Amino acid sequence: EMGFRGGGALGTTSRTKRMRTSFKHHQLRTMKSYFAINHNPDAKD
Repeated sequence: EMGFRGGGALGTTSRTKRMRTSFKHHQLRTMKSYFAINHNPDAKD
């Protein structure tokens, strides 16, 4: 499972900063409407 829980222990050995993901307006709109229906899309059930 690659859940993102905040901790910060991962990737501390590497000095290269990962690019932050940016979404287009229509992508955000689509995701927001989907999350309104399904609050946890990664759930297995």
